[in-house]
Amino acid sequence: GDLEQVRQALGAPRFDLIGISYGTRVAQQYAGSYPAAVRSIVLDSVVPNALALGQDHAANLDAALQAQARRCESEPSCQRRFGDPYAELRQLQQQLQGHPQTLSLHDPERYTMGQASLSADTLAIVARMFAYSPLTMAVLPLSVDAAIHGNAEPLMAQARLLQGRLGDSMSSGMGYAVSCSEDADLLHVRPADQNTLLGHRFVSTLQAICSVWPKGERPPGFHRDFRSTAPVLLLSGEFDPVTPPRYARQVASGLPHARLLVLKGQAHNVILAGCMPRLVMRFIAQADVAAFDDSCLQGMQAPPFFTDFNGAAP
Repeated sequence: GDLEQVRQALGAPRFDLIGISYGTRVAQQYAGSYPAAVRSIVLDSVVPNALALGQDHAANLDAALQAQARRCESEPSCQRRFGDPYAELRQLQQQLQGHPQTLSLHDPERYTMGQASLSADTLAIVARMFAYSPLTMAVLPLSVDAAIHGNAEPLMAQARLLQGRLGDSMSSGMGYAVSCSEDADLLHVRPADQNTLLGHRFVSTLQAICSVWPKGERPPGFHRDFRSTAPVLLLSGEFDPVTPPRYARQVASGLPHARLLVLKGQAHNVILAGCMPRLVMRFIAQADVAAFDDSCLQGMQAPPFFTDFNGAAP
């Protein structure tokens, strides 16, 4: 309703909507409620309306990490160096269960010395967030391998950087208010998730928070599948650990004027990858999913894995 009031105050133009990650749900909710207000829609890293967001986080992360491990096996230098990066990640997690590593660490931004503790929970958080980007994913197996062999400083320094940047750029309070209102009551602990990297951690933690967090009422029909006759361009990354390509396919199946692009080697939030900005501009200009050639995406691939801290093998 707020966005529609803004549109009316602007003279009721038809909107070209761009939604990224959770923003794809916002775009779907708005377009579903005000179809005449929308000219075109771009959905990048798609969250289906029907999804109880958070339920699949553990399974999706494991699937992405295992797919990345198979990619490592296809790169001779990576396979020789790490074997199975997913197995190494789980090996380190097991080592840290009940036995966190305490180390002296230079702050990666200020270079002051302090104490830090690498726990199994910290490892899971770093692995999850690093899987969002092919650039950070490229260094994760090397950092995990170093920690297994006694040098946890690179992994812990990356965790510190990550925590600082997330703290500066995200509002946990707002996120809880949204999740607790829209999805948390639909989540449940699944036995199948017990043996994943995240396990039941995400669902059980969110449920505990939402038991006391202020929340609103979910509108009737909120989780109804999205339907629209507008032209919709859907974007997805091959290795997305949170909104995998099957989500975009699910949404696209109900849209008569949709086009899905799955970007090879990419992960979450792909709208700025390669030539994608140019393609999005062309789509919005024409409001036609068939009006542009996507062949510029054909050469896209993930960066090779680092085999030492100087970079990938030549």
